[in-house]
Amino acid sequence: MLTYLFILGKPAVITVGFLFVLFAPKRYKYFRGVISINLHQPLKLDVTISFPEKWDELLPSEILEISKLQLLYPTDIGQQKAMLLVYMLKERARVQKIKIGRNWTDLLDTEQAVLDGFPLLEFIYGENNLMHTAEDVIRIPGILPGFTKAVFYGPKEGFQHLVCGEYEDAETHFNLFYEDPDGKHLAALAAVLWRPKNTPYISLKKGKMETYDAKKAAHFFEKLEPWRLYAIFMWYCGCRNQMPKLFPTVHEGDGNSGKLDIMAFTKCIHAGAGPKNGSRNDIRMMKLFEFFFDMEQEAVKAKEMTIDN
Repeated sequence: MLTYLFILGKPAVITVGFLFVLFAPKRYKYFRGVISINLHQPLKLDVTISFPEKWDELLPSEILEISKLQLLYPTDIGQQKAMLLVYMLKERARVQKIKIGRNWTDLLDTEQAVLDGFPLLEFIYGENNLMHTAEDVIRIPGILPGFTKAVFYGPKEGFQHLVCGEYEDAETHFNLFYEDPDGKHLAALAAVLWRPKNTPYISLKKGKMETYDAKKAAHFFEKLEPWRLYAIFMWYCGCRNQMPKLFPTVHEGDGNSGKLDIMAFTKCIHAGAGPKNGSRNDIRMMKLFEFFFDMEQEAVKAKEMTIDN
């Protein structure tokens, strides 16, 4: 087992190894195959705490904390990492019901913690592969005091359960946020994807297609704390980053122009409309992955024909 050893307060040490959880009660679902950290100082502290090594091993509370720190210290990565390392060790000890005491941070050797602790956080500052949301269910107080809270249910992991119309509208708000980093665009994005229970985004009623009115719900999401909205944005980015990997041919050439195209997926829908997939409205009701799989097959065929010619 590869082990990193660093002194946190003479003669305290932390040993970093690998822990594989062989049982899986619900509260340990984020602890499979994660790194283990042993905090040790003779007669004072000797505990082993699990630690993640990839995005989807993060606890929901850790995702929210990452979001909060990135907003509080947008240009100070060192401050982010220092506060995040302490938070994650403390939070994981709490979740695993491990007692570490109130003053355990007094044992830390700052320089050594930076040298050996910060590398454990590097995956957060690399490619975002986050696939699970920080909040599956979001409860927001009513517009007026005394009114019942509004409850919204988020999507399952990844984009595989989205329909094309849902993704198209979410993409619009996602791209608008890049052009104008205002929280209202994230609120609008959240309103598309988090909806009342058992509420489809697009449905057929008496033969007529109806789209969920996300605009009415957006004002609820504007009441959320900024870091909760930004955590939704981080999740969306992580899922979105997987699309070119799943459907590489369709995404070939993305970003070459260096110019943001808000209508990129809308153009993709129009390109896919026809005898096989039906009208634009028909495609908006299709499962996103089903449509992309079809477009990928067509793109591969077109590429092969170009090479042959």
